[in-house]
Amino acid sequence: MKPFEIYSGTHDFNGCADERPWLIFDSRQDNIFGCFPISTKNYRDEPAVWLDPDHADFQATGLNRGCYILVERIMELGGDELRRYRGILTNDLLGAFYDASGYERPK
Repeated sequence: MKPFEIYSGTHDFNGCADERPWLIFDSRQDNIFGCFPISTKNYRDEPAVWLDPDHADFQATGLNRGCYILVERIMELGGDELRRYRGILTNDLLGAFYDASGYERPK
């Protein structure tokens, strides 16, 4: 599992542990990954990055419809919670993530 890959997984988010897509942001010790939840809804109007389904790079995400990467906080998920590879955030959508999220690009 690598940064900016998208996996379906189960982990408690907003009181619900249904399967949802997660964006891997970084890798930590002991098969733990720092991830952002991806949702069709922006709960509480928190900081989010919109993934427009009409964007040229959207197909690479493996997502079915437009949605938000909720970037308010990084959540730790175990590799066993991330079950199915969906796709990857690339090119202009990756740039939009950095621009909208406030996270710095690696140097």
